[in-house]
Amino acid sequence: MKKLQMMGLAAVALAGSAGGVLALTTHAAPQNEDAALLARASVALSQAVSIAEARTQGRAVEVALEGAASGPVWDVTTVGSAGEQKAQIDATSGSILAVAAETEDRDQAEAEDGEEDDDGAR
Repeated sequence: MKKLQMMGLAAVALAGSAGGVLALTTHAAPQNEDAALLARASVALSQAVSIAEARTQGRAVEVALEGAASGPVWDVTTVGSAGEQKAQIDATSGSILAVAAETEDRDQAEAEDGEEDDDGAR
């Protein structure tokens, strides 16, 4: 997990130096699964952010590398004039799999699951 976090922090620093605000999130998983997922991602974090920002016309505020049945996927949340959007980028090809507006219903579901929302409430 430390290797994944270090690589993520380096990518965040690189993206931050380009003017972006970015938060890398990881989910608890065995170290070897994280490393295997990252090894299969031929599209770099910074590339996924650029793709998502261009498509949504927003700025990236959160990025996560997730495993899917089809392979690794970058989940990039952006904020712009159209509001908060989540883009899913195929981490092996760079193709956009989906773009959807983040909704209050999703925020409500996360809050009910015990996750904090943006204002710190549970």
